[in-house]
Amino acid sequence: MTVQPQRTPAAVAIGGGVWLAPALAEPVWRALRAEIERRRADGGMVRPEVAQALDALREAALRYLTDANGPISRTSADIDPSSAASASAVLPTSTLADHLGVSPRHVRRLAKVEGIAPLRRNQWAAEDAAALVARRRQ
Repeated sequence: MTVQPQRTPAAVAIGGGVWLAPALAEPVWRALRAEIERRRADGGMVRPEVAQALDALREAALRYLTDANGPISRTSADIDPSSAASASAVLPTSTLADHLGVSPRHVRRLAKVEGIAPLRRNQWAAEDAAALVARRRQ
């Protein structure tokens, strides 16, 4: 008799919430982010709790993709070139302020209103910066 390895489920509903396998955080985050960007482009608003959930998914995805042990089954061949370039692109607050034509302090205020958080202190993901600039120009 052979013993089959036990697989962890990809998603589990737990007490009114949902747990996702770390490997799913990135594709789910990208799909939800695209939908939210579409809604915002149409003039819609996103509830704060939805924005927080999206931030949690992004954080989990980045943590999974940059873990020291690495995602075991993924290689750089699995990542499309656009996501590989955007994952490494980071803008300082001063550069984002120049693009928006405002002060660095005001950049942080605008981002907070839009539900965008910096990756680290004074460092913004390029795709977040681009989305903020696009919404500001509308």
